[in-house]
Amino acid sequence: MRDKKEIKLFFLIVVGILGHGAILEAMKTLSATAISILNASQLIVAPILAYFILKEPITLNLFIGGSFVFIAFSMPLFQKKILMLLF
Repeated sequence: MRDKKEIKLFFLIVVGILGHGAILEAMKTLSATAISILNASQLIVAPILAYFILKEPITLNLFIGGSFVFIAFSMPLFQKKILMLLF
């Protein structure tokens, strides 16, 4: 059985390559806002995958940080609706 560090390193490399490849491919068709949201979503998806695949615990700090990232990358999606309500 492989060491847990080797498995983490493997997933780090694979996820990094696939993530950057997806962003480069998305640049051909999507807007800059959509690409930035896609890029920020990696910060939320990676710990979730680590929880299910590697049985890594989700700590309070990770949950709070992920919540801030989620709120931050959700704001552009709702920006027009919020502005319409305010003005």
